[in-house]
Amino acid sequence: MRICVVLVSLLSLGVVYTSPVLTGNVGFNIGHKRADGACKTTDDWIEDFRTIRSWSHDMVQVNTARLFSTSDCFNLKNAVPAAQATYIKIWVTIWATPKDKYIRERDELEYAIRTWGTDWIAGINVGSEHLYQGSLKPATLARYINQVKMLVKVTLGAPHIAIGCADTWTQLVSPATKIVLGVSDVVLTNGFPYWQGIPIEAAGGIFTGNFNTVKNLIPDKPIIVGETGWPSAGPSFKGGQTSVANLQRYWYDTACPLVMQGIPVFWFSAFDEPAKDGENGDVEKHFGVASVDRHLKISLNC
Repeated sequence: MRICVVLVSLLSLGVVYTSPVLTGNVGFNIGHKRADGACKTTDDWIEDFRTIRSWSHDMVQVNTARLFSTSDCFNLKNAVPAAQATYIKIWVTIWATPKDKYIRERDELEYAIRTWGTDWIAGINVGSEHLYQGSLKPATLARYINQVKMLVKVTLGAPHIAIGCADTWTQLVSPATKIVLGVSDVVLTNGFPYWQGIPIEAAGGIFTGNFNTVKNLIPDKPIIVGETGWPSAGPSFKGGQTSVANLQRYWYDTACPLVMQGIPVFWFSAFDEPAKDGENGDVEKHFGVASVDRHLKISLNC
């Protein structure tokens, strides 16, 4: 019932949804911690953003970064001034679990918009693979998305900002996810053939097939690649072998076709993250196209 009330409120106020437009065709997911585990400062973000902008060339235009939290490490408070200084736009992720963190994340977004306006925002996704992980029910996530839409589009007067969801391709095609897709302006789909144990020779084709499955089942929504990538080191997973050469091939076989088709992609990730921990930390430290010192490991040409 609350979802219906919010939708009626948005429609009655004449809110117009616009398709998301990234300033470049490739963006990068970027973590909020330095190599030593400390939180990034505004100066750190400036260096990150300047670096990814320098990777642009004739076919690949890099002007957007995706962040995974608004509140962790004072993310937006430190990153938004850096984005404005370097002409980078930020795709915002609101981490939606647990509930107290979701509220804190939403409050940080409101503070950032009231302080710096919205010119720095490329788009917003509420939650990140929470459905795949089972940490949120679809109805709860749909309610959160509508709450953020009311905040941004109505209370803060920015109806042009696209707000949606981000999850794995397997979850997005599940019938249970329809309620979330219905309230989303935009859908970010994640896919990692490495984590499917696919050999590199077949990885690009597998990703394309998975992406097209999502696109064909959700034809009425803008679809963006929220995360894909390949680790250059760390443990291999079944047929997915880690190496710099395989990272390079996956870029050629996946990022380049997306660019040529005009499909926006956020690559995971810009830089290696030695401070990562958790169950998959040993390999997730090595998904960067660049090392921790911001030097590219591979060519980003297509």
